[in-house]
Amino acid sequence: MKRALSIALVIVGVVALGAVLAVGAGLVYLWIHRPTPEQQKLVESGKQSQVVFSQYQTGDYATAKKALLENASRLDGLSAESGNSNRNPYAVDAMMSYVRLAKLEEKNKGTAQAEYMKEASARCGRLGWADCSEKRLRRDIDRMDEIGARVASQ
Repeated sequence: MKRALSIALVIVGVVALGAVLAVGAGLVYLWIHRPTPEQQKLVESGKQSQVVFSQYQTGDYATAKKALLENASRLDGLSAESGNSNRNPYAVDAMMSYVRLAKLEEKNKGTAQAEYMKEASARCGRLGWADCSEKRLRRDIDRMDEIGARVASQ
């Protein structure tokens, strides 16, 4: 009986030690892998852009246009803070907002379609992309919008 109790205490001790080590390892992992302020800013920007995308997809013309213009302005501010013009997710997202603005104008018979597409192409060029044609930009955004609409409907 004494031997069984000793074995049980050893087992409980090993399990308790394992649990303490597991919790400690988890805390160390979280401490080491906590997101940087830049990563947190990128995540927050992504969330805001998702709200804008929803307004673009489902809102009326005025709401969608205002949301896209404000988003592009917000992204331009974040892009300026980033300091890396060639690998800058904010600059890419702002460019995509201008393609969406052009598409929105076209769909609603607005007058600024060409202006927005010209801005999108210019931004694409500043990013160093090889093909900044209207055809290519529209195709890319159409694909992204299709995927985004499918994800939103799930």
